[in-house]
Amino acid sequence: MASQSFRKPPDRPPPPRPITFVPPEIPVSRASNSSKTPFRPPVPSRGSLSGPSTAAATASSRDASSERSKTQSRCEACERLFDCTWNCSYCDMSFCDTCWHMQGPHKPGRKGPDGLPHEKADPNIVKRLKEILNPPTDLAEQQSLHVEDEDTAWFGVGRDSTGRSILEDFGRYATIMADSNTGEYRLRYPRLVSFIGQTGAGKSTLIKMLIDQQERLQSCYQKKAFPSPVAGSIRNENVPTSGDVHLYADPKHYFGEHPLLFADCEGLEGGKFPTKLIVCVDIPTAHTL
Repeated sequence: MASQSFRKPPDRPPPPRPITFVPPEIPVSRASNSSKTPFRPPVPSRGSLSGPSTAAATASSRDASSERSKTQSRCEACERLFDCTWNCSYCDMSFCDTCWHMQGPHKPGRKGPDGLPHEKADPNIVKRLKEILNPPTDLAEQQSLHVEDEDTAWFGVGRDSTGRSILEDFGRYATIMADSNTGEYRLRYPRLVSFIGQTGAGKSTLIKMLIDQQERLQSCYQKKAFPSPVAGSIRNENVPTSGDVHLYADPKHYFGEHPLLFADCEGLEGGKFPTKLIVCVDIPTAHTL
């Protein structure tokens, strides 16, 4: 068989490498925003870390119902004391079961000004909601609440010594994850719910209600054990209650495998106005001459 000669293929240049765009590095400043002792809620028993069981849910429901019967309340119609009375938001009065149905606006088919019937409400819940929706107006008390809420700041935009914008990380997220870690779970996967909206839309108020409700249902926590936002008032509805982004934890899932975190963002267009914290601090103190 005749031998055949093979020609070596010509060398080809290597294909060009794809161009990778590297975004400019964003300067980040990480520092704690407070020298106070970090918040650490009491750790519940290990059996309750994975979520409320049926027995725990029943106990929570029983505790919530027994909360109403600890103190008697007076019916504003018959003036007698009862273990259970109901508040009517339209009438702004509390009635017992018997007197409730004797009121004219509570008759079958009657409706309120908005077309809805008068409904029974737990007076304790109504009281807590009024406390949330009507924050204190005293300037000194407001300043104290805002200074305490400053510890919940997560991150924000600041400026360095040269005037360049930087992202400031106050370590709030790392603090929550570290304090809520009981060692039961090797890996934890937090969930984040961001509240975004116009200034005065009720973002902070809604978060405060959610935290208050879970604290009431979880019998292992004391009232107001978890930080919650400072709700705004109608008088200053256009003034932001806080700057930057603040982070809060849901009491129910705090020690679980999937902790639920609430991000309270600064209101849209809120940067045009100073926050309430700055307003409170900048108020001059009167001096007697």
